[in-house]
Amino acid sequence: IIGINDYKNWPKLKSPVSDAEEIAKALAQKYDFKKSNIFLLTDKSKDKPTLINILTQLEKYSETLTEKDNLLIF
Repeated sequence: IIGINDYKNWPKLKSPVSDAEEIAKALAQKYDFKKSNIFLLTDKSKDKPTLINILTQLEKYSETLTEKDNLLIF
């Protein structure tokens, strides 16, 4: 789940970070996703939503997910 409010070349946005946090919260609380299976990158997270961080996580998923798994990208 990626939420970016503050882009370099675009006007600052108001809700992507809070939307991303709410999606993560809903997955954990309403759909019983393990928090360890929810990867959240926002302007406020320790790891920032950089291209390298996003691609690194997608690569990890490509190596570990099976055809029985589901992947949600938001």
